[in-house]
Amino acid sequence: MRIIEQLFCSRRLNKAIKKWNKDIGSIKIYMKLSQKDDPYFYWKQLVWQEIDMYIKLGEQVTKEDFNCLIKRRGFDKYMINYLREMIIYVGLGKEIKSV
Repeated sequence: MRIIEQLFCSRRLNKAIKKWNKDIGSIKIYMKLSQKDDPYFYWKQLVWQEIDMYIKLGEQVTKEDFNCLIKRRGFDKYMINYLREMIIYVGLGKEIKSV
């Protein structure tokens, strides 16, 4: 990874971490509203894992990739909306704003 790519990755990751920490109250509410057997696992492991992965890839997320991901992971509507919001927030979601 080139230095400029590392800087963008680091900046995006720090931005995402700050937003996640700021939104933790809402995320806890979404966990309670979730119909998943283990919503904590979904949020802490899977949702964050996808955010981290997309930031490290550093590429725009396509509608097709996003739709495939949410089906494969079985995310509920709260997870889908938050993941979309976060990807757009870190600057990688130009193509998924209208998904």
